[in-house]
Amino acid sequence: MSARIQLSLYVPEPHRRAIDVVRSKLDARQHALIPAHVTACREDEVPDWSLVSRLLQALRRVRVTLEFAEPVELPGGGVILPVSDGTDEFDALRRYVLGGFDGPVRIHRPHITLLHPRHAAGSGHVLGEVRSVTFPARIASCSSRHPSSSRSTADRGGSWKHTLGRRT
Repeated sequence: MSARIQLSLYVPEPHRRAIDVVRSKLDARQHALIPAHVTACREDEVPDWSLVSRLLQALRRVRVTLEFAEPVELPGGGVILPVSDGTDEFDALRRYVLGGFDGPVRIHRPHITLLHPRHAAGSGHVLGEVRSVTFPARIASCSSRHPSSSRSTADRGGSWKHTLGRRT
């Protein structure tokens, strides 16, 4: 069984708690696997996780502030909280982490997944229910080291293990 690895930016409290209440109702399976987060780098983008670890440890501070739009339903039935504006810090972090590898750094639109498309089958139309929730419009994640960033590893269908940084 192959593992998935990603670099995650965890939503800080108290925002995470509010978002995870919705995630637990819409997608209890995904909620049980990993807390509310924004994926910064996916496994197919990183050929050397030890280099990523060294780069993150060399940073004195990770600061990523994101502004979110209203929830959006995806064609496959999933629901995300997309970023509306202000991805400069996010993009800079991706360039810093991925810039040491060959090839261009692809554009990645940050978002928080409320209902994962692979779990959406049979869930019915949930966007109306989600729209009644007040989500934070702006989330800042900053620290003296990188406690809100983590390399997350999961066996397919298993719980995520967080090995870089620590969750806040």
